[in-house]
Amino acid sequence: MSQIKKIIVERNLKIDQIASEAGLPLSSLYAIVNDGREPSVSKAIKIARALNATVEELFV
Repeated sequence: MSQIKKIIVERNLKIDQIASEAGLPLSSLYAIVNDGREPSVSKAIKIARALNATVEELFV
């Protein structure tokens, strides 16, 4: 399970909420979370901010 997915589940969040808060298409976030795609640095920062986490917590 990806760290992003783990945080989403632990905090009882919805992936579409996070995509919206990060300003990303839902399909992009799904690809990162479920397919293991590597996000660009800018997308990683947006996701981290939406989850109130650091990039290191999510991707390292």
